Amino acid sequence: MVLAFGEILWDIIEGEAHLGGAPLNFAVHLKQMGQNAALISGIGYDEYGDQAINRLEGRGVTIAHIQRNDYPTGTVYVQLDKGEPDYAFAENTAIDHLAFDRLDLQQLADYSVFYYGTLIQRSLQSRNTLYRLLESQQFEHIFYDVNLRKKGYTKNTILYSLEHCTILKMNQSEAGYIAGLIGTTQDKLFSALTEQYPKMELMLVTRGEEGCLVSFNKEVHAVPGVKAKVKDTIGAGDAFSAAFLSSFIREGDPLKAAGIANRVGAFVACSTGATPSYPDGFLEEIGLL
Repeated sequence: MVLAFGEILWDIIEGEAHLGGAPLNFAVHLKQMGQNAALISGIGYDEYGDQAINRLEGRGVTIAHIQRNDYPTGTVYVQLDKGEPDYAFAENTAIDHLAFDRLDLQQLADYSVFYYGTLIQRSLQSRNTLYRLLESQQFEHIFYDVNLRKKGYTKNTILYSLEHCTILKMNQSEAGYIAGLIGTTQDKLFSALTEQYPKMELMLVTRGEEGCLVSFNKEVHAVPGVKAKVKDTIGAGDAFSAAFLSSFIREGDPLKAAGIANRVGAFVACSTGATPSYPDGFLEEIGLL
């Protein structure tokens, strides 16, 4: 069972609203892959909040841990440039006011895998809720998807997150940023992370059509990617994360999981929307069922 902590957002693209947020996309993909997925997040008492709940229920994601509060449901204005998104996030929204005392810790103890990112840590309250949760609960795997967004991170939030995860996922630009942050070069990043963060067992760097790098047991492996006619990359990284985890927690093989994740990420990049439904037979074909 997988528990995701983070933002529910409506992506406003060319005037149209699309339900998103990396943790939400991640949870929806996991559910499509046959995993039990739940989301800790926040929404307002508004139309966007109502629609988010209805959509998540329709996709089978557990909503019992989603908090409603008196702030507006989060939105983000997205500009696409050759398929690549640029984000402008609304501030002081429902996701910034997640309360630790509203969580049912007894129910959360049932989850073996925990996922979080960086954006949800931009506010003091939600950041403290995340940190208290990480310090109070025991998980078999803790997956940190770096997912850096403008004005959505600080050096301290990233360093704290690195310290507490067992699986780290980043893209190439994030890998370069983190290398500078911890005082190393990108070609020595994996060894430096292994040395500085002993809890970290697996590290992933996505590289688009070139595939990804996977580091574990002090070895780095390049896993080839899939050529794709990209429509837009929104949600492709979240799908990659979900597919990697879904395969890895079933079979424990990070290289097989990375190969499957590359295929799912490419499928989403070629599709419309962040959480498209998979065609019949797709999961069996790629080895996820």
